[in-house]
Amino acid sequence: SERSDEVMPAQPRTIDTPHHIAPRTRVLSNGRYAVMLTAAGSGYSHWGDTAITRWSGDVTSDDSGSYVYLRDVKSGTAWSAAVQPLGLTAGHAAVFCDHHAAFTHQAPHLITHTEVVVSGEDDAEARRVTLTNTGRHMREADVTSYAELVLAPPAADLSHPAFSKLFVVTDFLPELGVLIATRRRRAPSDPEVWAAHIAVIEGEETAPLQYESDRARFIGRGQNVASAAMADTPLSGTTGTVLDPIFSLRRRIRIPAGGRARVTFWTMVAPTSRLLLEMVDRHRDPSAFGRAATLSWTHSQVQLRHHGVTPAEAADFQRLAGMLIRNDARLRASPARIAAGDGPQSRLWALGISGDLPIVLFIIADAEDIARLREVLAAQDYWRMRQLAVDLVILNDRASSYVQDLQSAIETAVRSAQARPKSPGQLNAQGAVHTLRSDLMPPEARAMLVAVADVILNASRGAIGSQLDALPIAQPQMIRPASPPLLLGHPTRQAAPVTPPLEFFNGLGGFGLEGREYLTVLQNGETTPAPWINVIA
Repeated sequence: SERSDEVMPAQPRTIDTPHHIAPRTRVLSNGRYAVMLTAAGSGYSHWGDTAITRWSGDVTSDDSGSYVYLRDVKSGTAWSAAVQPLGLTAGHAAVFCDHHAAFTHQAPHLITHTEVVVSGEDDAEARRVTLTNTGRHMREADVTSYAELVLAPPAADLSHPAFSKLFVVTDFLPELGVLIATRRRRAPSDPEVWAAHIAVIEGEETAPLQYESDRARFIGRGQNVASAAMADTPLSGTTGTVLDPIFSLRRRIRIPAGGRARVTFWTMVAPTSRLLLEMVDRHRDPSAFGRAATLSWTHSQVQLRHHGVTPAEAADFQRLAGMLIRNDARLRASPARIAAGDGPQSRLWALGISGDLPIVLFIIADAEDIARLREVLAAQDYWRMRQLAVDLVILNDRASSYVQDLQSAIETAVRSAQARPKSPGQLNAQGAVHTLRSDLMPPEARAMLVAVADVILNASRGAIGSQLDALPIAQPQMIRPASPPLLLGHPTRQAAPVTPPLEFFNGLGGFGLEGREYLTVLQNGETTPAPWINVIA
């Protein structure tokens, strides 16, 4: 065993192909505030049971999260700190550690390095963007942040996002250079939620700070995050009761030849406005990021040491968490078994399982594999520390027998895990442990449990890392934005196709032949009649 005074070496994970189809994520947390990041730079931010930013979970697009847009002022060349939101994969790489994540973009004579950490002392996250100019000429760049605000439980936002957005109010304090948002309480018993967003400069700033809190203005009509209208135009400075709130700040900095400049974007939350402003004041200093990074590393080391988790095991837990978050089906049951287990959810309720949380099914049939069970229990504790709620179902798959040594060993391992002292974040985290026996379950209930489990682990197949390494390798795919972005080396957007003159053109079509026929415009600029409209006419 390792000595208690030794520092456990980190297990960095370098990802040179962030567009890979396999789910690669990292969950950072201080026990209260959690940030999930994908290799493409998307993800979410949570504060306990409250979602700070919006997350769709759509693995086909992966286009929701907190982003950083960059633009060269002179040439107009645009890029992003990570692959998303522009969807450009060339020159991007990601590095994940237990306590921080980093994204790098390599362009001719300019390197963009973005570090993401969660503060160990405050409920805040930081994204420090470092621009290094390796050329012989001075560069000037606009650095713009973007994040969609929720400030509500994820389930409430998911059930009615348009209604949920109506209760968020934003404001800007020019003396502090901070965007503030809060959610109006619908009842006196509702908790207060206050959020702030600031940008700290290390270098020479060449233009006044710009801000925006209205997503409709930032994105523009008919656009998306990949082709946002305000990505390369001035921000409007709108605040108040907007219909779709965001946090967006822009700083323009000068990067000298052979030098570098930095912009650190802080997002922080608090239960009162007074505590929030105190946090803003503490984090306006450029040295705040270094302190937060050091405390984040220290907090990670203490957590791993306290729970007896090695860095290699933590890396495996993160890999498995990525499969849960991104709905990877490689550890699920086969399609035939899923179809065979179809049935009413009440079968799960009879087992004491709600089915509201992701389910990890651990199947064990031999008492010699009890060490694998302890590893899975440690994984659930690790996920709880990072505000990831999972129901762990332990299925004793041994045939009916008078000997109960395996069931006794399972119950002892579960009690030992539950008796371990918990951190405040773990005490508030959801997710339970269910112990079941196959010989006491109806066959249809067992079939449904196997069918609905998000991840199935079998103790006979070895440790978590071994089972993950044995999975088939997913084929890579390109992450494409919804519309063509501003490509590197091409300072102007793609020109809109030329359309013939139409009367009452509405962006989709218009009337031609002196109003006798309605024509729709195709993507290539050609027109085609709309028969059903013409028949009605």
